[in-house]
Amino acid sequence: MAADEVVPHVGIRSHAGIVRLGMTRAEVQPLLDRDRDIRVDFRGDPPVVAFVESPKHWGSFEDIDLFEAGADEVITGIASRLGLDPAVYRPGRHQYYFPELCMGLWRSCVSDEDGEQGFTFDSVNIHAPGYYDPDLLAFIRRQAGLPPE
Repeated sequence: MAADEVVPHVGIRSHAGIVRLGMTRAEVQPLLDRDRDIRVDFRGDPPVVAFVESPKHWGSFEDIDLFEAGADEVITGIASRLGLDPAVYRPGRHQYYFPELCMGLWRSCVSDEDGEQGFTFDSVNIHAPGYYDPDLLAFIRRQAGLPPE
């Protein structure tokens, strides 16, 4: 795992270390203390990390820099690399969801002007399978322009 890599189904590495899905509160807390920008959510009994979100300070996915290039360029690159339908993963959206990866990209607004808010993504997240309630997952899929499951 590279120093800034987002690895679906595994975790996200920041300068603090690797925040992995499945970590306990005790395991992840020292990392969160060192990187307050990383957000996590827990599920289960005992609770383990089921969701990890990182802000736009850093992050790559399969050698695609998620926050340096424009969001539309990032989506085009991911869709091409993964063989995804470019009509579904078309530029200009606020949110993109990749069901097979349990990964999402989000930006608060959309702009095609370099340097403006909305030109790059604001965050990336990964989650464990089953993290989202089925109704919420259906909503996320609709918002992302994906067909129903």
